[in-house]
Amino acid sequence: MRKVALVVLSICMFFAGCTPKTVISKTYDFDKMQRIGIMSFNSQWQALQGAENLFAKYLIDGGFKVVERAQLESILAEHNISVSGYLSPQTTREIGRILGVDVLLIGEVSAYTPARTELALTATRRTETRPVYTQDVMRRPDGTYAGYLRNIGTQVSHATDVHPTEYTIDGRIALIAKMVDVETAEIIWIGAADEVSSSTLDGADRIARKLVKSFEAAERKMSQNMPIGDALSISWIFRGFFALLKLVLLLVLLATSVLVAGQSAVAPVSIRLLTSYGMEYAVATLKPYRHFFPEPFLINLETN
Repeated sequence: MRKVALVVLSICMFFAGCTPKTVISKTYDFDKMQRIGIMSFNSQWQALQGAENLFAKYLIDGGFKVVERAQLESILAEHNISVSGYLSPQTTREIGRILGVDVLLIGEVSAYTPARTELALTATRRTETRPVYTQDVMRRPDGTYAGYLRNIGTQVSHATDVHPTEYTIDGRIALIAKMVDVETAEIIWIGAADEVSSSTLDGADRIARKLVKSFEAAERKMSQNMPIGDALSISWIFRGFFALLKLVLLLVLLATSVLVAGQSAVAPVSIRLLTSYGMEYAVATLKPYRHFFPEPFLINLETN
């Protein structure tokens, strides 16, 4: 039972370590994000210089338009724009204007431990046994003597064999990436992930893939939930509910009035007046919530 628990715990820790940690803005309109400018990632380790190019690969694969780092830095250098350290809204707006990008991808290598090879000596204890003989003489029946070897026991010896063993200790890579809106310098998405790998390039590539896929999934979820989720606040839900309730009561009143008017001689005039008043009230009631309804519905409603 203890072994099973240890295996389950190890699996949970593995997946927890492999899952990227990301946060996405719930108020940003990602539909306007068309072009992404990728900045050079900050890294104090030479082995991870250029890690931003891996993000470019997966962003392009996801359908985004990407301005690559070399072109971006060349244009910024021509305009004497420095992007080191803090990015002010003025700087990001200038970058967006010059390059025609909507979002900047900025990142850094937060931790790196390279893989290394260790040499260990493995000792194997070996035990050997062999019989022990002594020379003896025996007398034959004819009175002659003959020599022979007689077993007198077993000799046990111990020996130790030493063998060198080479093994690799995987390295660890940790990256942080964030997307910044060029108009406001607002961080609209940030993600962090780490990877254990024997290859620095493979580890960084897996991190880039996980973070980009995580961003795409979060952005897709935001787009799907926008009409019924975050786009509606609690106050709007209650206001819409009471407006619909008033509309239902009005329709009940109209139906009752039509039935009553049908018994009188002025039925056609009464029905037209009640219907006209009801339609005007419906339009006035639903107008504040028009972005929750199909546009043709409101157009036809106002026309009728």
